[in-house]
Amino acid sequence: MSMQGSRPPVDPLEAMVMKALDMIDAERPADAESICRRVLAKSPTYPHALRAISNALFLQRKYAAAEHYATLAEQHAPPRDAFFLHALARQFRQLGPNERVSRIFRKAIAIDPLEAEYHIGLTENLLALNEFVEAAAAAQQGIARVPTNPDVRFNNVVATLNLGRAEEASALVDDLVTNAPGYTPALLLRSTIQHYAGLRSPAQSLADAAAYWERELPNLPPLPPLPRRKPGPLRVGFLSPDFREHSVAYFIRPIIEGLDRSRFHISCYMSCPQQDQVTESIRKASDIWRDVSLGTQAAVANCIRGDDLDVLVELAGHTAGGSMFAVAMKPARLHVTYLGYPGTTGLRNIDCRLVDSHTDPAGDPYDAQTHSSEKLVRLDPCFLCYSPPQDAPPVAERSAGTPITFGSFNAMKKTTRRTLQLWSRVLAAVPGSRLYLKNSSLKHASLRDDFLARLADAGIARDRIDLAPFAASTREHLSCYANVDIALDTFPYHGTTTTCEALFMGVPVIALTGDAHVARVGVSVLHAAQCPQWVARDDADYVAIAARLAADRDALASTRVSLRSRMLASSLCDAAAMSVRFGDTLERMARERGLF
Repeated sequence: MSMQGSRPPVDPLEAMVMKALDMIDAERPADAESICRRVLAKSPTYPHALRAISNALFLQRKYAAAEHYATLAEQHAPPRDAFFLHALARQFRQLGPNERVSRIFRKAIAIDPLEAEYHIGLTENLLALNEFVEAAAAAQQGIARVPTNPDVRFNNVVATLNLGRAEEASALVDDLVTNAPGYTPALLLRSTIQHYAGLRSPAQSLADAAAYWERELPNLPPLPPLPRRKPGPLRVGFLSPDFREHSVAYFIRPIIEGLDRSRFHISCYMSCPQQDQVTESIRKASDIWRDVSLGTQAAVANCIRGDDLDVLVELAGHTAGGSMFAVAMKPARLHVTYLGYPGTTGLRNIDCRLVDSHTDPAGDPYDAQTHSSEKLVRLDPCFLCYSPPQDAPPVAERSAGTPITFGSFNAMKKTTRRTLQLWSRVLAAVPGSRLYLKNSSLKHASLRDDFLARLADAGIARDRIDLAPFAASTREHLSCYANVDIALDTFPYHGTTTTCEALFMGVPVIALTGDAHVARVGVSVLHAAQCPQWVARDDADYVAIAARLAADRDALASTRVSLRSRMLASSLCDAAAMSVRFGDTLERMARERGLF
């Protein structure tokens, strides 16, 4: 990023900093740091050198030092230089979303409110902080200033979706597609929003995602073809931003650990800089570990290609931190998408998507293949293998004297109008019952207020609602199930980890069947856990199951005692069987591709 647009340097120090920025562009951050240190030796508070050295240190993963120099750059920022503030806010944003980033962007907007990039940066940071009410307000203020900028409108759609207002977000993205027909990201966003809103058919969602890639693929640099495969174990790579304390890790770690190393050579590619103990455990289970979190998409693709993979299993799809452009460049011989994204990617360069016969039926009640750009490969009986946290608390007893309490720990953006109306019917069918709600967004007062207003609109009285406090740890989070008798899944976007966690904590989960992968994951999980009786055919059946469970406190108590052990004995938690099944599937796909 340049320092002052394209104007020429006006003094020797600035010329040196421009040279340091050139070193950063050339992927030589250590040289950039050296140049900046020479500048700072002459002028310790020179703001452009402070910002540039922060960037150079970040690229060397010297995060504490990078933050130190960015803080100094803010303290010595040139007066009323909105561009400098924007660049500095982006620099801080690399270190993670925080309130300081928002403050600096707001300073830049106050100086130059007509620059769209400043509004875009502010809303992106607010979204990353889960401050969705504030993000929507900031986006709408940006739209008022720069009404034709599609990126600001895009962020407004995302903020609206994250408020749980999927139906409103669907209308907004339709408007964006219509009024900015050349704005490609809107097509993919419209496809993704349907996971939550369910207002367009799976075929329409596929068409949007495919149209997105038809526009983007010609812009990608081609990779040279891979050489002929060498004899030996199948070389398999897993690519994800979520090899950390994250839902994806709960399901993929037992597979990576369990794959037979006489048959498979495993490489893992981590595309997120946030790493923890889970990261370390997956790193130890890998034959090759690559941190690709700071690389461009082309660099990620070239890194993968250099490892001569037979199969690349992509685990994020179009979710945050994903590397779909790298995958689109076809760095391996066979490309597979799995687990992290609940539907088709629309990318024809991906060969297969791993699912099961419940999530993606082959003919009854419909043929899911017609909704997918990838060939569907089924990992029956269930495409998931859940690994419970080792420090999970014991199942807590529920007192027979307490009111029946329904609960949902699903993400806010899954709590659509359709879902809230369904929950309202459940509460009406069980007089005196309560609704216990928990998700990470509720730690923000503005989001709590907005959520309560939506619940009221659905006919759920405030005095029947309990909003759980934020839980700092997984153990504390799971302990909150002590307050829940029966879990209510969302619709159309089912829970995955939340459903598994509820079952593990002895809590029945009711899921409503739909006509897309997102609305059938709960069906798969409940069948795998030997609990198909909690799968509802329609809205009336959902309410009836809830009322039937609530009416038999003795049966609920018995279920609470036995459910964990039954779940652990089921295919849902059989890591050994899943690893064999997964490995056999990889080999079968490779054989069909002619790799061996």
